[in-house]
Formats: sequence, C-alpha cells, structure tokens
Amino acid sequence: KPQTIPSTFPTLYPLYPILITMAEQLQASEENKEEEIVYKKLKKKESNFEENTKEKEMTIAVGKIADGIVAAVGAYASGGSLLPVLMNQIKETVVNVSWSTSEKNEDICEQFFEEGNYLFLLIKRETKTEKKGITGFKSTTVNIKANVKFFYAEAGNDAAVELLQKRATAEAQDAFQFIDSSEAGKWE
Repeated sequence: KPQTIPSTFPTLYPLYPILITMAEQLQASEENKEEEIVYKKLKKKESNFEENTKEKEMTIAVGKIADGIVAAVGAYASGGSLLPVLMNQIKETVVNVSWSTSEKNEDICEQFFEEGNYLFLLIKRETKTEKKGITGFKSTTVNIKANVKFFYAEAGNDAAVELLQKRATAEAQDAFQFIDSSEAGKWE
C-alpha cells in the first residue's frame, strides 16, 4: 500500500520514512526523559554557639546549645516549619554526644532524610576547662563552643525526592559496611 505524503513535502519523499522514524524516536525519548530535579528550598548556613557553665551543670549548657541549633536550623532552613521529627533528631544528636573535656574537639557529622526533606549537619565543637580557687575550694568552669554548618534541601518533585533518598540510602550502606567490618566489634 503506498504511503500518503503531504503535498507540502514532495521533495522530502525519499526521506519521509526516516523522518517518521526520527519523530517516533524523539517522542519516545521525550517520554523516557528524566524529570528535572526541582527543590522548594535549598539553604546553607553557618552559626556559632557558646555557653559558659560550671562543670556540674554541663548538661544544661549542652541542652541550651541543642535548643539553639534546632531553632537556628528551623528558622533559617524552613522558615520555622521544620518537621518535628527532624527537630527531635537534631536535638538528640547534639545532646547524646559526649561533651566531656577529654573529647573536646571531635566533630559531629550527621545526615537526616524525612518526607522529602534532607538535612546535612556538621558541628565542630570545642570545650575548655578552667579551674579557679584555692586547694580544696576549687571550682571548674567549662566553656563550650559549637560551630554549626548545615545544608537543608526540601524536594519540590519526585525526582528530587528520589535523589535525596539515594543520598540517605548511600549513608545507610556506609553504616552497614562499618557494622559488618571488624571495627564494629569494638562497640561491645
């Protein structure tokens, strides 16, 4: 059966089957084209926190720093609408890390992913102690500093959710590799 060719393309007749194939391939590639990654919010910020306290009241000072970090991340990253689960994760991360002076310069590096929201948190911490008074009546004052850097991304479409989920999955895979390694036995 002969093909019908539009009268406007008489000179393209020999190329018509090729053009049809190219058009079909282009349409198929457009349908299979990956969705562009869109974010509702992308924020990065750095903040500093400092507390001076007596050694006996160190947990109160760390709690204040944790509250400050949660408030800063919540206010700047999401305009005050940070998911409650992320706020709790941030606070737990800060509070449950040892802030003793023997571990004064270890960094806290965490990633959180929840409902299309991704948060990378890096806390460089420093504690210094100072003893004052005379023998038998000395008090120890602790200065706690935390430099906080964070990156917050809120997915705007499924492609962004997928990319952020891949990032979180990669972190989990790294954790499983560590757990399966010989070093994990040292946790006992």
